Amino acid sequence: MSVIDDGAFTGTCDKWYITIEKIEQCRQVSNLDKRCAEKDVRMERYRFDWNERLQIHTPVLLCEWEQLSIHEQNSLLMSWEVFRGRIPDRIFELERVIIVKQQALYEEDCFEESCRLNSEIAELASAINDLHIWYRTQQDADAKLHQ
Repeated sequence: MSVIDDGAFTGTCDKWYITIEKIEQCRQVSNLDKRCAEKDVRMERYRFDWNERLQIHTPVLLCEWEQLSIHEQNSLLMSWEVFRGRIPDRIFELERVIIVKQQALYEEDCFEESCRLNSEIAELASAINDLHIWYRTQQDADAKLHQ
C-alpha cells in the first residue's frame, strides 16, 4: 500500500479515500443543516394559528407578503391549501347547526330563549361569512403571484 502526502491528508490510500468520503458526508450534513436553518427562518416569517371560533388554522404573516421569497410564498400557499380545503366542510357543519337552531326558534314561545337562539344563529352566520372570506384568500394570493 502506498502512502499519500498532499499536505492536507497523510496516510494510506485506503485511509485517504475514507477521509474524502467523510468530508463529502460532512458537506451533505452541512447542506442539510443550511436547508433546515432556512426552513426555520421561513417558519419564523409566517405561521398557522388555530382559530377557535372558526375551527380552522389560519395563516399569520410576520412580514409583508412581498418580503417572502417566491419559494416561501409557494410553500405557504401549499400549506394553506390543505387548511383551506377543510373550509367547505366546516361551512356545511355550521349551516346544519343553523337549520336546527332556526327550527327551535320557530317553535320557541319564550322571548328570552328566542333572543338567545337568534343571537347564536347570527354568530354562526358571521362565522360562515368569515370562512367564505378565508376561502377566497387563496384566490387573491394566486392573483398576486401571477402578476
